[in-house]
Amino acid sequence: LGKVRAREAVPALVRALEAEGDAGVALAIAGSLGQIGDPASIGPLERKARSAATKELRLAAAGAIARIGGEEAKAALQALLAAEQDAGARRHLERWIESVR
Repeated sequence: LGKVRAREAVPALVRALEAEGDAGVALAIAGSLGQIGDPASIGPLERKARSAATKELRLAAAGAIARIGGEEAKAALQALLAAEQDAGARRHLERWIESVR
């Protein structure tokens, strides 16, 4: 869905992301949302990054936000950076913030 940028799939993907307990599935959903690039995904991705139990999922959700881009994405990434404790994750977030257009 992400590769074909199927925007019509965004609502269903967001619902699945919010309900998904399996980190592997949530990683795939976050990746698809980032590929689709719909700004409507930014809020749900930010919430998933904040609630994710693993660094990998936090970074996948944040990376999807960066891929979407725009001012809303930059603000979400800055908020995630402010809350992030892991030094490696902070470096990723800093790079993404600088790269977002």
